Amino acid sequence: MMIFVEVVFPEYAAVARDVVLEIMQAYQEKNQEVEIEDGFDLYRELSEIRRIYGDAFPKNKFPIRLEDFLADFVWRWIKNTDAKVIGWVDEAIKHDDFIIRIREEQGREPTDDERHTMSVVDIFRSLNQTVDYIKKLEWKDEVQYGKFVTALAKTLGSGIARYCEVLEKLFTFEMDKQTPEQEAAARQTRQQRWMAMARDAWSNKDKIEPFQFAPEVYLLSIP
Repeated sequence: MMIFVEVVFPEYAAVARDVVLEIMQAYQEKNQEVEIEDGFDLYRELSEIRRIYGDAFPKNKFPIRLEDFLADFVWRWIKNTDAKVIGWVDEAIKHDDFIIRIREEQGREPTDDERHTMSVVDIFRSLNQTVDYIKKLEWKDEVQYGKFVTALAKTLGSGIARYCEVLEKLFTFEMDKQTPEQEAAARQTRQQRWMAMARDAWSNKDKIEPFQFAPEVYLLSIP
Protein backbone atom coordinates (compact mmCIF):
# COMPACT_ATOMS: atom_id res chain seq x y z
CA MET A 1 0.00 0.00 0.00
CA MET A 2 2.80 2.43 0.83
CA ILE A 3 4.47 1.78 -2.53
CA PHE A 4 1.12 2.28 -4.25
CA VAL A 5 0.60 5.65 -2.55
CA GLU A 6 4.16 6.76 -3.26
CA VAL A 7 4.06 5.88 -6.96
CA VAL A 8 0.44 6.16 -8.09
CA PHE A 9 -0.81 9.25 -6.24
CA PRO A 10 1.70 11.70 -7.77
CA GLU A 11 1.19 10.14 -11.21
CA TYR A 12 -2.55 10.44 -10.85
CA ALA A 13 -2.25 14.12 -9.91
CA ALA A 14 0.02 14.75 -12.90
CA VAL A 15 -2.42 13.07 -15.29
CA ALA A 16 -5.32 14.98 -13.73
CA ARG A 17 -3.46 18.26 -14.24
CA ASP A 18 -2.79 17.49 -17.91
CA VAL A 19 -6.40 16.45 -18.49
CA VAL A 20 -7.75 19.58 -16.81
CA LEU A 21 -5.47 21.84 -18.85
CA GLU A 22 -6.56 20.12 -22.05
CA ILE A 23 -10.23 20.49 -21.11
CA MET A 24 -9.76 24.17 -20.26
CA GLN A 25 -8.00 24.72 -23.59
CA ALA A 26 -10.85 23.00 -25.44
CA TYR A 27 -13.39 25.22 -23.68
CA GLN A 28 -11.41 28.34 -24.49
CA GLU A 29 -11.37 27.45 -28.16
CA LYS A 30 -15.17 27.33 -28.00
CA ASN A 31 -15.31 30.64 -26.06
CA GLN A 32 -16.66 28.77 -23.06
CA GLU A 33 -15.51 28.22 -19.49
CA VAL A 34 -15.42 25.19 -17.22
CA GLU A 35 -17.93 25.47 -14.40
CA ILE A 36 -16.41 27.04 -11.30
CA GLU A 37 -17.89 24.40 -9.00
CA ASP A 38 -16.25 21.69 -11.09
CA GLY A 39 -12.89 23.36 -10.54
CA PHE A 40 -13.51 23.63 -6.79
CA ASP A 41 -14.55 19.97 -6.57
CA LEU A 42 -11.41 18.95 -8.42
CA TYR A 43 -9.26 21.01 -6.04
CA ARG A 44 -10.87 19.37 -3.01
CA GLU A 45 -10.37 15.86 -4.41
CA LEU A 46 -6.76 16.40 -5.44
CA SER A 47 -6.03 18.14 -2.15
CA GLU A 48 -7.21 15.03 -0.33
CA ILE A 49 -4.85 12.90 -2.43
CA ARG A 50 -2.03 15.30 -1.62
CA ARG A 51 -2.88 15.15 2.07
CA ILE A 52 -2.82 11.35 2.13
CA TYR A 53 0.51 11.37 0.30
CA GLY A 54 1.92 13.93 2.74
CA ASP A 55 0.78 11.93 5.76
CA ALA A 56 2.41 8.78 4.35
CA PHE A 57 5.62 10.49 3.23
CA PRO A 58 6.04 13.72 5.24
CA LYS A 59 9.61 14.21 4.00
CA ASN A 60 8.61 14.03 0.33
CA LYS A 61 7.33 17.03 -1.59
CA PHE A 62 4.20 16.44 -3.64
CA PRO A 63 5.38 16.95 -7.23
CA ILE A 64 2.26 18.74 -8.51
CA ARG A 65 1.29 22.25 -7.36
CA LEU A 66 -2.48 22.13 -7.63
CA GLU A 67 -2.82 25.86 -6.97
CA ASP A 68 -0.86 26.78 -10.11
CA PHE A 69 -3.49 25.50 -12.54
CA LEU A 70 -6.67 25.85 -10.43
CA ALA A 71 -6.30 29.43 -9.14
CA ASP A 72 -8.23 30.77 -12.14
CA PHE A 73 -11.41 29.16 -10.79
CA VAL A 74 -11.09 31.15 -7.55
CA TRP A 75 -10.49 34.42 -9.39
CA ARG A 76 -13.54 33.81 -11.54
CA TRP A 77 -15.61 33.11 -8.43
CA ILE A 78 -14.42 36.35 -6.81
CA LYS A 79 -15.24 38.27 -10.00
CA ASN A 80 -18.75 36.78 -10.08
CA THR A 81 -19.25 37.59 -6.40
CA ASP A 82 -18.15 41.17 -7.00
CA ALA A 83 -20.74 41.51 -9.75
CA LYS A 84 -23.51 40.23 -7.46
CA VAL A 85 -22.85 41.92 -4.13
CA ILE A 86 -24.56 45.23 -4.98
CA GLY A 87 -27.63 43.30 -6.09
CA TRP A 88 -27.66 41.40 -2.79
CA VAL A 89 -27.75 44.68 -0.86
CA ASP A 90 -30.43 46.28 -3.03
CA GLU A 91 -32.66 43.20 -2.89
CA ALA A 92 -32.24 42.88 0.87
CA ILE A 93 -33.34 46.49 1.39
CA LYS A 94 -36.15 46.14 -1.14
CA HIS A 95 -37.70 43.18 0.70
CA ASP A 96 -37.14 44.51 4.22
CA ASP A 97 -40.35 44.88 6.23
CA PHE A 98 -38.52 47.16 8.70
CA ILE A 99 -39.55 45.20 11.76
CA ILE A 100 -36.94 44.61 14.45
CA ARG A 101 -35.89 40.97 14.67
CA ILE A 102 -35.51 39.54 18.18
CA ARG A 103 -33.48 36.35 18.28
CA GLU A 104 -34.92 35.03 21.53
CA GLU A 105 -38.33 35.28 23.19
CA GLN A 106 -40.82 37.84 21.93
CA GLY A 107 -42.43 40.53 24.01
CA ARG A 108 -39.31 42.10 25.53
CA GLU A 109 -37.15 45.09 24.78
CA PRO A 110 -34.42 44.06 22.31
CA THR A 111 -30.79 44.68 23.13
CA ASP A 112 -28.54 46.83 20.91
CA ASP A 113 -27.21 43.68 19.23
CA GLU A 114 -30.74 42.59 18.38
CA ARG A 115 -32.06 45.83 16.94
CA HIS A 116 -31.75 44.75 13.34
CA THR A 117 -34.23 44.55 10.52
CA MET A 118 -34.21 41.77 7.96
CA SER A 119 -32.02 43.62 5.46
CA VAL A 120 -29.13 43.83 7.93
CA VAL A 121 -29.47 40.14 8.77
CA ASP A 122 -29.65 39.10 5.11
CA ILE A 123 -26.75 41.26 3.96
CA PHE A 124 -24.30 40.16 6.62
CA ARG A 125 -25.40 36.55 6.35
CA SER A 126 -24.54 36.65 2.65
CA LEU A 127 -21.20 38.35 3.31
CA ASN A 128 -20.27 35.87 6.03
CA GLN A 129 -21.22 32.93 3.82
CA THR A 130 -18.98 34.34 1.10
CA VAL A 131 -16.01 34.51 3.48
CA ASP A 132 -16.70 31.01 4.84
CA TYR A 133 -16.92 29.59 1.34
CA ILE A 134 -13.40 30.61 0.40
CA LYS A 135 -12.07 29.56 3.82
CA LYS A 136 -13.44 26.06 3.35
CA LEU A 137 -11.30 25.61 0.24
CA GLU A 138 -8.28 25.49 2.58
CA TRP A 139 -6.06 26.93 -0.12
CA LYS A 140 -2.47 25.93 0.55
CA ASP A 141 -0.59 28.67 -1.27
CA GLU A 142 -0.51 31.45 1.33
CA VAL A 143 0.53 34.18 -1.11
CA GLN A 144 -2.32 33.35 -3.48
CA TYR A 145 -4.74 33.06 -0.58
CA GLY A 146 -3.67 36.49 0.65
CA LYS A 147 -4.45 37.93 -2.77
CA PHE A 148 -7.82 36.17 -2.79
CA VAL A 149 -8.95 37.54 0.56
CA THR A 150 -7.65 41.02 -0.29
CA ALA A 151 -9.74 41.09 -3.46
CA LEU A 152 -12.70 39.63 -1.57
CA ALA A 153 -12.37 42.31 1.13
CA LYS A 154 -12.72 44.98 -1.57
CA THR A 155 -15.85 43.22 -2.83
CA LEU A 156 -17.41 43.02 0.62
CA GLY A 157 -16.43 46.63 1.25
CA SER A 158 -18.29 47.72 -1.88
CA GLY A 159 -21.41 45.95 -0.58
CA ILE A 160 -21.21 47.70 2.78
CA ALA A 161 -20.51 51.01 1.02
CA ARG A 162 -23.66 50.49 -1.06
CA TYR A 163 -25.68 49.90 2.10
CA CYS A 164 -24.29 53.10 3.61
CA GLU A 165 -25.06 54.99 0.40
CA VAL A 166 -28.71 53.91 0.49
CA LEU A 167 -28.88 54.78 4.18
CA GLU A 168 -27.48 58.25 3.53
CA LYS A 169 -30.03 58.88 0.79
CA LEU A 170 -32.86 57.82 3.10
CA PHE A 171 -31.63 60.19 5.80
CA THR A 172 -31.17 63.05 3.36
CA PHE A 173 -34.66 62.58 1.95
CA GLU A 174 -36.16 62.37 5.42
CA MET A 175 -34.37 65.44 6.76
CA ASP A 176 -35.23 67.52 3.70
CA LYS A 177 -38.89 66.54 3.75
CA GLN A 178 -41.11 69.45 4.77
CA THR A 179 -43.86 69.23 7.35
CA PRO A 180 -47.40 70.28 6.34
CA GLU A 181 -46.85 73.54 8.23
CA GLN A 182 -43.62 74.20 6.34
CA GLU A 183 -45.29 73.48 3.02
CA ALA A 184 -48.08 75.90 3.89
CA ALA A 185 -45.55 78.52 4.95
CA ALA A 186 -43.67 78.11 1.68
CA ARG A 187 -46.84 79.02 -0.21
CA GLN A 188 -47.35 82.22 1.75
CA THR A 189 -46.42 85.64 0.44
CA ARG A 190 -43.63 87.59 2.11
CA GLN A 191 -46.15 89.78 3.93
CA GLN A 192 -48.06 86.74 5.17
CA ARG A 193 -44.84 85.16 6.46
CA TRP A 194 -43.88 88.31 8.34
CA MET A 195 -47.35 88.52 9.86
CA ALA A 196 -47.19 84.85 10.94
CA MET A 197 -43.76 85.36 12.52
CA ALA A 198 -45.01 88.41 14.37
CA ARG A 199 -48.03 86.52 15.70
CA ASP A 200 -45.86 83.63 16.82
CA ALA A 201 -43.41 85.95 18.56
CA TRP A 202 -46.25 87.84 20.26
CA SER A 203 -48.08 84.73 21.46
CA ASN A 204 -44.80 82.99 22.49
CA LYS A 205 -46.52 79.64 22.20
CA ASP A 206 -44.00 77.88 20.00
CA LYS A 207 -43.47 74.30 20.96
CA ILE A 208 -40.47 72.23 19.90
CA GLU A 209 -41.77 69.02 18.41
CA PRO A 210 -39.45 66.02 18.20
CA PHE A 211 -38.51 64.96 14.68
CA GLN A 212 -40.14 61.66 13.77
CA PHE A 213 -38.04 59.51 11.48
CA ALA A 214 -39.68 57.08 9.11
CA PRO A 215 -39.23 53.46 10.30
CA GLU A 216 -37.01 52.65 7.30
CA VAL A 217 -34.55 55.36 8.26
CA TYR A 218 -34.61 54.72 12.00
CA LEU A 219 -34.19 50.98 11.83
CA LEU A 220 -31.62 51.02 9.03
CA SER A 221 -29.49 53.41 11.05
CA ILE A 222 -29.08 51.01 13.98
CA PRO A 223 -25.58 49.45 13.79
